[in-house]
Order: sequence, then structure tokens, then C-alpha cells
Amino acid sequence: REKGGLDNSAEVNGNVVVIMRGDISFSEKYDIAVNAGAVAVLIANNNGDKPDEVFHMGQKEYDDRNTGEKSVPLAMISLSTWLKISDLFDVADKINADKAEAEAEAKGGDEMDAGV
Repeated sequence: REKGGLDNSAEVNGNVVVIMRGDISFSEKYDIAVNAGAVAVLIANNNGDKPDEVFHMGQKEYDDRNTGEKSVPLAMISLSTWLKISDLFDVADKINADKAEAEAEAKGGDEMDAGV
């Protein structure tokens, strides 16, 4: 990944992005996501000692710095909320994998029947 870039820019474009807190400033994270086409940015707090902690991100600080117009929405979510969301992604991935496997088996069965 290039400095200030993303490994998954194509996946970011047109989507809500969740970014873990840490490593670089909130504004750098925000700018990278917005430049990749994010429609909203959620910063996931990483405070394991206070897993329900969130704080105001100061949206006006992230509004267009030249015109003051509203920009891409920004909010923080707690670590516990992020863990619940990521569990949903895990479930969705499992469902999609099971569905793909079932479709492949069905397709393989059709091909087998066609050759009989």
C-alpha cells in the first residue's frame, strides 16, 4: 500500500467505511476514505478498557475546509459496537460461502445429469 492510500480503494467507493482508531490522525483517516469515495466514515474506538466509549468527532472540523459546506458524514462507534458489526460480517461471509458451495454442488449435479 502506498503511504496515505488504501489496499481496498475499489471496495470503499460508494460505501460506508469503518476504520479502527490508531496509527494516524482522525483527519488523515477521514481524508483517505473520502478521497477513495466513501459516503460516510465511522471511526471504531479501540479502547478495550472502556469498550462502550465514544466521543464527539466534531463534524464541522471535517466540513469542506474552503467553503464550509457539509461533507461526508463522520462518527465514532464504540469497540463493543464494532465487534457486534464484525460478527454480522462473519455470519454474512459464512452464509455467502455456504450458498456458493451449494450452488457449485447444484451446478455440478446438473452437469453430471446432462452427461447421463
